[in-house]
Amino acid sequence: MIDVKVAKKTLGIYTRPDSIPKPVSSKDRASPQLQSMVEKGSQWRRRVDGSKLSNRDRWYSFFKQTKLSMGYGLVPTMDSPDVVTNAFQALYFMTLPALGVNRYITLGWRMLP
Repeated sequence: MIDVKVAKKTLGIYTRPDSIPKPVSSKDRASPQLQSMVEKGSQWRRRVDGSKLSNRDRWYSFFKQTKLSMGYGLVPTMDSPDVVTNAFQALYFMTLPALGVNRYITLGWRMLP
């Protein structure tokens, strides 16, 4: 019979405390990765403000391009859900007028798909 403790030690399953990755961000601050995702949304808004697109085309651009490109980076991020939600809600607050929507709608309406 194999001793589990000996097998784990010889196979290197135990990790040393210094080899465990540390979170990049603190509880209250967004990581650089999350900041770059929000910056993508800000760049999109600046481009849309100077364009002659209709609201329909802006919505299509936001959902098919901008929102997807920002969302791809959410999988490996180590930020807490509250930090991510706050960062994206701040982005939506400044983006909604470019889409022809009142920015002062409640959070529940903003979170609809």
